[in-house]
Amino acid sequence: MTDMKTKLIYGILALFVMPFIAKAQSRQQPATAVEMNNYLASFTDSLYKKGGEWGQIFVASKDSKDFSKLVKPRKDFTMYIENSISEIKSTQDIAGSEDIKNAFIKFLTFEKTAVNYFIPFEKLNSNSTDTEIDALVNGLNDFSTLEIKELKKLNVVQQEYASKNNFNIETK
Repeated sequence: MTDMKTKLIYGILALFVMPFIAKAQSRQQPATAVEMNNYLASFTDSLYKKGGEWGQIFVASKDSKDFSKLVKPRKDFTMYIENSISEIKSTQDIAGSEDIKNAFIKFLTFEKTAVNYFIPFEKLNSNSTDTEIDALVNGLNDFSTLEIKELKKLNVVQQEYASKNNFNIETK
């Protein structure tokens, strides 16, 4: 019986750990300055997708006033940021990438504060008024204004890294 419990515990652990191992292995470590830039940029691209997922769930929750579905994407968002920071810290420096790595870590750390704006939405319920919901949305919009400023700072460091390493960054 103990052997069966042990196998069950290992099986459950594998279900939770394997996705993280697979994700960590799916991102190829950079070998050039351009690859380093693209590698780091991929973290913010993925982060914005996760933020967009939270936003889609919020819009769907607003009509029903069932905000309980916002917990999981917020937790995923937080875990993604923490894992990303750890991964960037452990990435080998390429072509003087210390400043750009630190800038991305600083930006991701800033993004982690978005969680402070997400959590109050989870406390909303069917008795919450549109005024209460709008106040939280306005707070999130204020955060977005700060986020744009932080992103501009990151872009400056990114441009400096590109210039130092003789490549151009695509603008969208």
